[in-house]
Amino acid sequence: MGRVDILSASAGSGKTYRLALNYITTLLEEPLSYRHILAVTFTNKATDELKGRILAQLNLLANGSKSDFDDDLRRNGYDMEQVAQKAAEARNLILHDYNNFAVMTIDKFFQRVMRAFVKEIGVDLGFNLELHTDSLLEQAADRML
Repeated sequence: MGRVDILSASAGSGKTYRLALNYITTLLEEPLSYRHILAVTFTNKATDELKGRILAQLNLLANGSKSDFDDDLRRNGYDMEQVAQKAAEARNLILHDYNNFAVMTIDKFFQRVMRAFVKEIGVDLGFNLELHTDSLLEQAADRML
């Protein structure tokens, strides 16, 4: 079984930077590894930010441009010429196989899992997941009062 990395930190502490750096470092070791990585966030905004940062930094590294990760990569002994080659390979692989670039919210992940097992859990394939947040907010407010 592969490695599992869990990063947990407060807002503004550099989680997105660290996640993107870990992701890219893994890609530099094995460009096809994106097919075996699941990065889970809580919000669509965080998902978009993480995907965008990974692709933007990969592109900068592939082009030999200044990247936010240059110092960390050098400090960890990476040769920047090899980084450019591996980053270009990983970037191209991801862009041509974008469906397997799995950075998603936790609820989207669970919906994928449910859709994969609809027969086993006895749910119709065309199920629609609805969250009734109004009633939940009312219940929370009632409990608080």
